[in-house]
Amino acid sequence: MSFSPLDKQLFDELFEIDINKAKLRRLVEKGANPNAIDPETEQPFLTEAVETLVDEEAELLEFIISLGANPHTDVEGVSALVAAIWEQKIQMVATLLRCGAKARVPLSDGEHALDAAREFAEHLGTENESTEIIEQIIQLLENAEA
Repeated sequence: MSFSPLDKQLFDELFEIDINKAKLRRLVEKGANPNAIDPETEQPFLTEAVETLVDEEAELLEFIISLGANPHTDVEGVSALVAAIWEQKIQMVATLLRCGAKARVPLSDGEHALDAAREFAEHLGTENESTEIIEQIIQLLENAEA
């Protein structure tokens, strides 16, 4: 998959202080791919958004998905949902689930987001770090699949 100058502009917009939704829409209408993978970070646009934005900006994910971003696009088992889990961004996890991301869809590494959340909780526990947020995320993922 190629990475066009329009795709670069789309990614660059994530780093603006006030992300301009109209500009994002125009870029996609001109041909920017909302599922493009940045050759530098090797991440899809939606995953990059999860890692770049703060949790309180979760509504932007819904807008990005409305532009055609696939919430299941992943690189080496890291989708936007997995990134939100690792970043412990509970609002983003909830938004992604509401927008169609599935906790048990197999990723390219054969695992799924719920596996990633459970493994991350186990890791936090062995590092003596708080697991409160990740436990809430696991509950969200399990409820979404019920």
